Amino acid sequence: MNLSGIAAILALAGIPASLLVARWQSRATLAQAQAALAQAEATYKSAVDAVKEKAKADHEMWLRIERKNACVGFLRAVDELRREESPTLLHSRIKTHNAFYEVEALCPDSIRSPAKVLDRRCSDYISEFCRLTPDEREEKWALVRLAREDFSEALQSYLHGNHGRS
Repeated sequence: MNLSGIAAILALAGIPASLLVARWQSRATLAQAQAALAQAEATYKSAVDAVKEKAKADHEMWLRIERKNACVGFLRAVDELRREESPTLLHSRIKTHNAFYEVEALCPDSIRSPAKVLDRRCSDYISEFCRLTPDEREEKWALVRLAREDFSEALQSYLHGNHGRS
């Protein structure tokens, strides 16, 4: 066999070795790619979790502000009710009741329950206003004032961290 034949045989023997090396390299590259993919998935999941957590915190803050605004609006409407006279009393009652519905829609039970009592007391005060003497009106308003205090306490408790759920 001449030199070129020996070189050809050696070249043929090198082909399987080259294929074997290429196979090992492709496996190593695949393993690296899988590791990179796993890292990317972990990073993505972490980012999504962070965004969800931020969105949840933002929503809770927004809801807390909306609840506070609804409750303050309800208290203002109740206070206006006290200052009104008979002809405009119905308009003030509508404002009070609308403000109550906002509280009822947004707030947890710990605030909703005293708000219902306050709304009911306001309704009683209005419905009997024209039939009552000034002294009887004061007695009726005292019931409204007590319900307002209970509602204010429930609101303060909520605002200071004793959250009712619902």
